[in-house]
Amino acid sequence: MNKKKSISFYIIWLIIFMLLMAAVITVGVYVAKRDAPRDAERKYEFNVIQSIIKDVALYQEEIENWGYQVSAVMPDEEPEDEALQYYYRNYHQPVLVLTDADGGKYCFCYGFDGYTSVVSYTSIIERTSGEYEEVLKTVRLELAKRNRNQAPFEENLNEVGASEYYDILVELNVKTFSIRWGQDDLG
Repeated sequence: MNKKKSISFYIIWLIIFMLLMAAVITVGVYVAKRDAPRDAERKYEFNVIQSIIKDVALYQEEIENWGYQVSAVMPDEEPEDEALQYYYRNYHQPVLVLTDADGGKYCFCYGFDGYTSVVSYTSIIERTSGEYEEVLKTVRLELAKRNRNQAPFEENLNEVGASEYYDILVELNVKTFSIRWGQDDLG
């Protein structure tokens, strides 16, 4: 009788294990089928951008009519522009770059990946001594996807208030240079 209980115990656990495995497989198949159209859409967007880069001469006139200069950051060519260094160092595919009339750069690989703008202008600031001084300010704005080298997330699973809540990172740097004294970072 003891041996019979032992065999029935193993049979019951084997059946439970098989049912759990069937449930796991079913959920896996469901998730794969559910995500397939979304993955195909992301791949399609990536392929469209890479196709534009491959045949940029075909699209250049139309894009320039929109008011942008068009170029590409190739994985094997180091760009001189500091704003594009990130893409050269971290991307393994070419990146499409549209430059607006103000010098702002929109970068595309997996859809929109980032925007960078650098603007310099003279300004008057008040020093701690109460004197006013003319300075050259350089403002650098960068907007970029948190995970640039992949398609954007369709939904945000992070908690409100967490630093990772938004898929877009924003960075603003302001540097000042004293024209009279030749000093950096006055405020």
